[in-house]
Amino acid sequence: MEVSPGIRVDSGNRQEPITEIPDTFDVKGFKCVKCGLAHMHDTTKHQLSKDFDISDTDAAQMEYNSVCHCGLQEAGRHGSDMGIDESSAARAAGNAPIPPEASREMNEQFGSL
Repeated sequence: MEVSPGIRVDSGNRQEPITEIPDTFDVKGFKCVKCGLAHMHDTTKHQLSKDFDISDTDAAQMEYNSVCHCGLQEAGRHGSDMGIDESSAARAAGNAPIPPEASREMNEQFGSL
C-alpha cells in the first residue's frame, strides 16, 4: 500500500491524518530488531544522538540500533568514527548488557570493548 499525506485513517468515529497517528501512540516497551533485547521502557531512554551529541544522521547510519544497548556497545567499539568518546561509551556500555550472541557478533565485527 502506498501512503500519501492526504490519506486519512478511520479510528472509530473520528478521522485523523495518518501523519498525526504516531503522536497518539504511547510506547511502553520494545524489542530491538537488531540484537533482540527486550526493553520495558520507551525508545527515548537511550538515544546516542542525545547522550553523545551526535547527529541523528550519524546515529541512523550505525550498524546497530542507536536507541538500544547494542548501539551503545557499538559506540564503545568504534564511536570515534562518529565523534563519540569511545572510552566514555565503553564505560557506559559496561552497564548496558546485550544478548551473548549479539556480543559475539559485535566482537567479530568491531573487536571487543
